[in-house]
Amino acid sequence: MSDQEITIKGNLRKWFMQLPNLYDDSGLDPYEFRLLAHYVRVGDCWESLRTTAEHCCMSKNEVQRKRMTLAEKGFIHFGDSTRFGTIHIEVVDLWEEN
Repeated sequence: MSDQEITIKGNLRKWFMQLPNLYDDSGLDPYEFRLLAHYVRVGDCWESLRTTAEHCCMSKNEVQRKRMTLAEKGFIHFGDSTRFGTIHIEVVDLWEEN
């Protein structure tokens, strides 16, 4: 079977997230898109690499690789690492380009 019926019960706003159409039209692979959408959804937070990998159904190595390609493509920037070795990731605001 290839058909699906998908319904959402209850308050739709608890499942609400906005992504620029540009994300869908930019040729990101599924892993890049998933990781970028996760970063947008969680917003400002502290999250371990393991937690990100688990939420995105990826290995930690895959998250690290896709994070680099997202940076190369201009969707995220890396800030200065903290003294504890935490990597700062900033999602680039692309709404104007959308």
